[in-house]
Amino acid sequence: MPRKANYPEWVTKHLKTGQYVNKKGDSYYIYSAHSERREGISHPVRVSDGYLGRITEKDGFIPAKKRGSPQTGQTVPLSFIPSAWNYGVPAAVLACTGNILSGLRKSYRAHGSFIFVCSILTFLYGSYSREMYQISVLSLLFPDISFPADTGDRTVSGIERGRKMITETVRKTYGEDWPLINAYLSTSVLTKSKKGYILPPLSPSAAELARKYCLPVTNEEMQKFLRDTLN
Repeated sequence: MPRKANYPEWVTKHLKTGQYVNKKGDSYYIYSAHSERREGISHPVRVSDGYLGRITEKDGFIPAKKRGSPQTGQTVPLSFIPSAWNYGVPAAVLACTGNILSGLRKSYRAHGSFIFVCSILTFLYGSYSREMYQISVLSLLFPDISFPADTGDRTVSGIERGRKMITETVRKTYGEDWPLINAYLSTSVLTKSKKGYILPPLSPSAAELARKYCLPVTNEEMQKFLRDTLN
């Protein structure tokens, strides 16, 4: 959880135990969360429990509006709309893990895509949450993912299984270049304009590494990658 000293007093006075803040531009959004111990990770990881609302200096805390879930009938918080999406590193993982997605969909049927997405997030960041998903290109490629309030043991074991398979596949595909790919492509962030999605140009070193593995990191390649995946 971020230190309260990082935010104005008119923000921190609304925070309670088990909550954290994401700052987007000049807006502050509050989420609930809890910590979990995960196998292979020495420290507790934060797991988001959902969006609670936003804070403004004028109006204070503004609770999130609720909507009914067509699957469960329970109320779930409306998600915030990101203005940019992490692209390069998730795209590099997706480029070599299509067989894993197919296998998870066969094994877990309706939850296969959810398990695959959470497996990638866990591989990349050590945990998964709705917010991580929303600011990743994964949310554009898998737009119908729903994060349940409670994740069953079978799903949790599926996510760990997927993470292990992704770890092994990435290791075999990229070898010693993976740390460089992870570092270089972390600046590859997708934004949206009136003409569609765009990517900033990569540095020469990053572009050379991407060409080595035929990764879709130019605007033309990215457009084809999104089009082929979404279709």
